[in-house]
Amino acid sequence: MVRSPKFMLFSSKKNEAKKLAALLQLGPGSVVADVGSGKGEYAVTLAGVVGQNGTVYAVEADKERLSLIGKKVSALQLANIKTIQSSDISVNLPPLTCDAIFLRGAYHHLNHPEEILASISASLKAGGRLAIIDFPPRFFLSLFFPVKNVSKNRGGHGVPKEIVIKEVTRVGLQLEEKIDKWMPGRYCLLFQKQK
Repeated sequence: MVRSPKFMLFSSKKNEAKKLAALLQLGPGSVVADVGSGKGEYAVTLAGVVGQNGTVYAVEADKERLSLIGKKVSALQLANIKTIQSSDISVNLPPLTCDAIFLRGAYHHLNHPEEILASISASLKAGGRLAIIDFPPRFFLSLFFPVKNVSKNRGGHGVPKEIVIKEVTRVGLQLEEKIDKWMPGRYCLLFQKQK
């Protein structure tokens, strides 16, 4: 059987979501937030991991994407996924709610990282984990797809992991693990909120 590229891409995302669930120590009853949820693929996969007693928050700034996620959640009858619209300065999650939060390919788009990180930290329970999956600046992406309104210290489209570490630890989260080769061209940084 020959698989279509679309199926292979979905399968790859599903596998990465499961890898992420293991890293964040998610299981039945966990509460996790996917910040910058995009089309919601990771939220949908993780809904199966956390089960009926868990919650997945699909957090997205773009209204159209958030609407599409809502329609997908409705069509799949996933009562454990809640959509939340974020802003430039807040993820708008309830305080001290999340066991884990992750941003995949979204951190380098943040216009106000200090404010967003403060709201993320406020949403994590004591001992909660934050995973940031991103990539270093890339010349061609920067040339053809520049990211607007972000700090110059990013170096273009992407963000150096050293800058992420500096910004996240500044809000009081502790670096637990650095995975340089999370997947081709991407790193993963795992932080934890102290108890």
